[in-house]
Amino acid sequence: MTTTTAPGPQTTDHADPGGPGRVRLVAATLAASSVVLAVLVVTHPWGERLDSSADDVLSYDALVETHDRAWPAMLADVLAFGLVAVCLAIGVAHLVRVRGRTAATAGAALVVLGGLLSAMGSFAFTTVTYFAGALPEEAGRELVATANDDVAHLLAVEMAGFLLFTVGSLVLATALVRARAVPRLVVGCTSC
Repeated sequence: MTTTTAPGPQTTDHADPGGPGRVRLVAATLAASSVVLAVLVVTHPWGERLDSSADDVLSYDALVETHDRAWPAMLADVLAFGLVAVCLAIGVAHLVRVRGRTAATAGAALVVLGGLLSAMGSFAFTTVTYFAGALPEEAGRELVATANDDVAHLLAVEMAGFLLFTVGSLVLATALVRARAVPRLVVGCTSC
């Protein structure tokens, strides 16, 4: 004798991985991080200039005046830039699913790698500037002189990261246009 059982109702224990809650979280984080970066650019809490001349990147006298308020502001800048990079990559990957997905994937990888490198380089720069201003004068001046003599180690990682982030952003913009996820700007061309 053969018996069959009717299947019961199927339930899932997890929500849609691309649900609106996650999209809103990424969008809110991107927006908040962008606002933090804009405020920091406008207010310059680390001072107007860190360099004393065209030859030197850092000036000991400027660091002594600003190192207390510069460190938390630069730390916020580093964190916000890293979050912008990650959220931008996630956001575009969410918007570009079929057409332009290869460009979106490549752009996302470049943006995240660039954001990480830039954040690491910026944090190293932030730490050097803080301790240069916090050390006794002779040691602080020596640290600033050493940093000015080896600008490649002071800024190269940050600059390479920013370059990768910029190129990745352009690739992401191309992916968005190719996927028609954003309106196309047509200037002077009615048949394009």
